[in-house]
Amino acid sequence: MRYMFILREPAEEIASRGDPAKAEAYWTKWRAYFDIVRKADPDHSGAALQPPSTATTIRAGAIEDGPYAETREQLGGFFIADLANLDEALALAKACPAAQNGAVEVRPIQSTDGKGG
Repeated sequence: MRYMFILREPAEEIASRGDPAKAEAYWTKWRAYFDIVRKADPDHSGAALQPPSTATTIRAGAIEDGPYAETREQLGGFFIADLANLDEALALAKACPAAQNGAVEVRPIQSTDGKGG
């Protein structure tokens, strides 16, 4: 079953990616985590996203600058992994750096035939 991991982090964590004094520590923990992800699914896919200030939103036909997030956590990235079951997906999510001070949403991916991932 394929699962999508939606990674939400506090704005200050996302900002630390570009801060020279904090970037190495930030990326070190993420590189270690993605070593774990690669072991679980060598063919996983995903990406970190540019800062929320670069977002443009289409809502009800209107174009708005910015993400207009309603919470203190902002979308920082995502990945998709093919795993044996939800328990394996949740274990992987719990180990994620974003789960330590933000959130990781795990969703099964629905296939195009509507029968699951």
